[in-house]
Amino acid sequence: GVGLIDDGALAETIVRTQFERKGLGRAAIVNELRRKHIDQSTIDAALEHLGDDDEMRRAVQLAERRAGQLMGLDHNTAVRRLSGYLQRKGYASDTVRQAVREALPKRSSGVSFS
Repeated sequence: GVGLIDDGALAETIVRTQFERKGLGRAAIVNELRRKHIDQSTIDAALEHLGDDDEMRRAVQLAERRAGQLMGLDHNTAVRRLSGYLQRKGYASDTVRQAVREALPKRSSGVSFS
């Protein structure tokens, strides 16, 4: 109220650090900003700098990095775990599906019938 804290600058800093360092998606970042009592118009302004392409690119990076840890699992289990990981990071379901599809290409079961 007296200008000691610039909510806009704080919101932009939080968006940048949470996205770049922690890999959080929009939903998680919005929750963090609301927890800090930042008003919705300031949140919207801070998120304008975060493009859909940036968010998709970051989700794919996280998915590819995490996919290496899931290689010993069957495809369905790996998809389920990777999807849950990205959802907990705050990514939208369509972003999660596309990132998982890119990080975990469909593998064969190893069973062949001749």
